[in-house]
Amino acid sequence: VSVTSEKKVLGVSILLHDITLEKSIAQMKEDFTNVMVHELRSPLTAIKASTDLLLSSETDDKKDELSSEEKHKLTSLISEQSRKMLDEIALILDAAKLEAGLFTLQKSEGDLKKLIQERATFFSPAASEKFIKLTVEIDPSLPSFSYDQVHVGQVINNLLSNSLKFTPSGGTIKISAKPAIGSIIVSVSDTGAGIPKEKQSQLFSKFAQFKSTHGTNGTGLGLYIVKGIVEAHGGTITLDSEEGKGTTITFTLPLEEAK
Repeated sequence: VSVTSEKKVLGVSILLHDITLEKSIAQMKEDFTNVMVHELRSPLTAIKASTDLLLSSETDDKKDELSSEEKHKLTSLISEQSRKMLDEIALILDAAKLEAGLFTLQKSEGDLKKLIQERATFFSPAASEKFIKLTVEIDPSLPSFSYDQVHVGQVINNLLSNSLKFTPSGGTIKISAKPAIGSIIVSVSDTGAGIPKEKQSQLFSKFAQFKSTHGTNGTGLGLYIVKGIVEAHGGTITLDSEEGKGTTITFTLPLEEAK
């Protein structure tokens, strides 16, 4: 056996691992966590400040005593911010159920026309306050059918809330519903900020975030749940948006059990 002492480099093996996606996901999770902490911190701060004022007024010093109107405003603020925080927590829990495959529907026969009108009426004062025209167009032939009324109400709430958040004063929001072959089609359209093309494909993902041109932030978690609720019904959801001109989100609900 002949052995040579000369050492030669025959080649180099390089293993490359692209961590761009991992870093992107990690950054989205971090950004999402920061936004959610802010969303929960804000109502908690308002609640603490209000309760501190109420407690400080319960002193012997009459100069610090609050009027009945001031006390009513503070308690109303506490109630409103508590509800907001509970809504945020409910979103987080629903997102966790969707991710774990534990999300379930509770269907019962209901009138979607009535549900849409109720939700529109609920958001009307907020729309009026921003000088936004909120209109409802429902086909009178819309049938009664079986669906999860609580979660579909949550879908409509989220879409209307987003439209109000991203539509400037003087804009319009329209919610419409009509029957189709085997399904019902519901759309929420607005003349708001619109969504940049590069962000549209990620809008319904769990960690998506969007900042409008007028500085309003959105976490995307609500739309992730909206998509989950619609798909759990066997429906579909689509987006049509142009930056600076507005957004239309359309979803369908199947009519297999329609009467």
